[in-house]
Amino acid sequence: MQRSDARREVGAGFLVWGRPRAILPPPMRSALKFLAPAAFLVLAWIGGSTPAMAADGSGPQIRRRGGQWSLLAGGAACLPGRASCSRESSIAGTTVDGTTRPSLATGAELGYRINDYVFVGASYRFGMFDMSFVNPDGLPYEFAYQHSIYGVVRPSVPLWRFDLGVNLGAGFSRQVFRLPGEDRDYAAGFSALVGPTLDLFISDRVFIGARFDLLLNAQGDVCQQRGGQTLCAAAQDTDPGPVHQMVFGLNVGGTFF
Repeated sequence: MQRSDARREVGAGFLVWGRPRAILPPPMRSALKFLAPAAFLVLAWIGGSTPAMAADGSGPQIRRRGGQWSLLAGGAACLPGRASCSRESSIAGTTVDGTTRPSLATGAELGYRINDYVFVGASYRFGMFDMSFVNPDGLPYEFAYQHSIYGVVRPSVPLWRFDLGVNLGAGFSRQVFRLPGEDRDYAAGFSALVGPTLDLFISDRVFIGARFDLLLNAQGDVCQQRGGQTLCAAAQDTDPGPVHQMVFGLNVGGTFF
């Protein structure tokens, strides 16, 4: 049996000669490598402080209610939408191929925690793509990014210092795929956000945590800006977008008032 025949996809990874290999995007693997030791240190601190608090009758006095803010840093990855994240094709003798690869992301959130169980507010996400793509004219896409803003409701379950929740949001997103010079392709329109959240209060008002958001874009048209003129039409197989986006990372935040 050839080596290529011994490789087959199994669930969330690949089985290569009997060994599983993950297919997580590189930024997510880097984030997990950073998160694992950080989580270990936090859990060790919690484990050491819990007996002392139990002995003197004290405990975490978490102030969850009130205004709330948070900042996020991490990565973004492409998810297939109306367009694919990777393709190989030939149109009129021009090869149109490449991959929309993961890159960095950031975000912010501001709102109000009505009670221990419900947060309402606004969420902003900025995720980039590392492009390895050419268009039908043979021009390479230099980079791409997506701006997204949502109205968000987050139901949460408070467990001691932890908050387990899920982001549910609706809003607007704009994807831009830059070509050399000022030329670009872009798509804009309705977008939805959904994703699990995990926060750990390290003091009565400050928390750290993780986010894993799926940004589901409903744009149908792609606009091409060439030499100062813009033409919009339904997305074609040769277009790099619109695609969905996954934003993941670590966040820090707090409550006020």
